[in-house]
Formats: sequence, structure tokens, C-alpha cells
Amino acid sequence: MAKESSYHDVQAGLGLTIAFLVHLSAFALVNAGFILIHCHDADEQIGVRVLFAWGIILMLHGAVVLAHSVRRRRKQRAIKTDHQ
Repeated sequence: MAKESSYHDVQAGLGLTIAFLVHLSAFALVNAGFILIHCHDADEQIGVRVLFAWGIILMLHGAVVLAHSVRRRRKQRAIKTDHQ
């Protein structure tokens, strides 16, 4: 039973990590596009507010993924100490 629960925890953590990496990749690509636009037309301030807000949301997403990982590790340590 504990083994099945652990498997589902790992699977959920992997899904969160992949979603975060996709989110981070999209953020990087959009940033690159805005930088190219800004280099072409220095007066254009496209998306500064959007990228700032998106960056904050991305940091929150990363914090959720990190918290899930820490919680999973603590749970695994507790299971190991209970079995010893």
C-alpha cells in the first residue's frame, strides 16, 4: 500500500516538474521575442508589465513544485524511519 502511494507521489511530482519546465520554456521564448522587438525598436516597451507579472507567477509555480518535492522527501524519510 505504501509502495503504491509512493509511486503516485513520484508520478505527481514528475508531472509538476514537467509543467514547470514547459512554463519556464514559454517564458524564456516570449522574453527572447520581446528582447528582439526591443532591440529593433528601442522606444517600444512591449510587455514589461506582462513579463513582470508572468515572472512573479512563474516564481510561485516554482515554489509550489519545490514545496511538493520537499514534502515528498520528508514523507519518504518518515517511511524509512518507521520501517527501521
